[in-house]
Amino acid sequence: MSIKEVEQYLHELNAKGNFALTSLTDVDGFSLITVKSPECCEPDIYAAVAARLQRTAEQARSHLGMVPVDEVSTTFEDGRRLVCRPFVANNQNLILSIVVSKKHSYRQLTNRAIRYIKHEWEV
Repeated sequence: MSIKEVEQYLHELNAKGNFALTSLTDVDGFSLITVKSPECCEPDIYAAVAARLQRTAEQARSHLGMVPVDEVSTTFEDGRRLVCRPFVANNQNLILSIVVSKKHSYRQLTNRAIRYIKHEWEV
């Protein structure tokens, strides 16, 4: 796997989706790759929050006996949304997180990104 290739892909994803932030983290909140717009916030905080949201969702899922969650999001007062998409690649639990405005779609782009990252992580 080439981290540089995945990073380039995330740059393109960020531009296509008009995302303020795109981050690939592990489940402990350690940021592996982060791409952000100049006006965006502190990416390490978002990575930590993404991991925390994922842990909370997983605990709720476990207690309720539900199927695994494929997306967790939180919406801010200004309409921006932090979307966290957990997935497994090469036996490693990862989270693809984006910050998107309410007017932009993201699901198709993040689906493609997850498939791409899974493929690259396997190589």
